[in-house]
Amino acid sequence: MPKGKQGKLIDMVGVKFNGCEVIRRAKNKAGVSSAMWECRCFCGNTFDAKGTAIRNGKRSSCGCGRGVSLSKRNYKHGGTNTRLYITWINMRRRCYNEKDDAYARYGGRGIEVCEEWRNDFLTFREWAEENGYNDTLTIDRIDNDSGYYPENCRWVGYDVQNQNKSNAVRVPFRGELMSRKEISEITGLTYDEVRWREEKGLLGRI
Repeated sequence: MPKGKQGKLIDMVGVKFNGCEVIRRAKNKAGVSSAMWECRCFCGNTFDAKGTAIRNGKRSSCGCGRGVSLSKRNYKHGGTNTRLYITWINMRRRCYNEKDDAYARYGGRGIEVCEEWRNDFLTFREWAEENGYNDTLTIDRIDNDSGYYPENCRWVGYDVQNQNKSNAVRVPFRGELMSRKEISEITGLTYDEVRWREEKGLLGRI
C-alpha cells in the first residue's frame, strides 16, 4: 500500500482543494507507487490524482484549465465554501457529472448551464446578488424543461421550488393551472380531498 514520506498512508478522503474534493481511494496504475485518490473537480468531472500532488499544489483540477485562476478569484472575493458557491458547484455537477445522483433528471435530459455561469462563479454571484439572493432561498428554473440561464432562473423559497418540480400535478382550477397543494391552501381542503374531487370531476364545483 502506497504511503507518505513517513511510511504511513495519509488519508485524503474529504480533503478539499481549489474547489475540488477527494472522494475515495483510487486504484493505483501499474508502475505508480504513490497513493492515488479519486477526486471531484469543481467543474463536476472526476479525476485521479496522487496524494503528494494534491498536498503540494501541483494538481488543482481535472485539467479543465481554470483551476488556479478560479481558485484565486474565489478566495480573493470570499466565495469559496459559501452557500452560494456550493449552489453553483451543485448546479453544474447535476448537469455534467454522469455519476451524480441527480444527473438523469438534469444533464440526462438536456438541462445545461449557460456558458457565462458554467465557467465563472463571480458572474453567477453578481447575477444572484442583483436578483435578490439570500441564504434562505434556492435557485429555481421558471421553465422546468429549459436550462440554467439568467432569463430562466429566479430565487425562491422551498415551497415554490417543490411546486415547480416535474412531478408536481397541475390541474385546471378557477381558470388557472394550479398544483393540488395550491388548491388545498386556497380552499382549505386536504390534499387527498382535492385529489378525490379532481378524480370525480368535482373541482369546478368548489
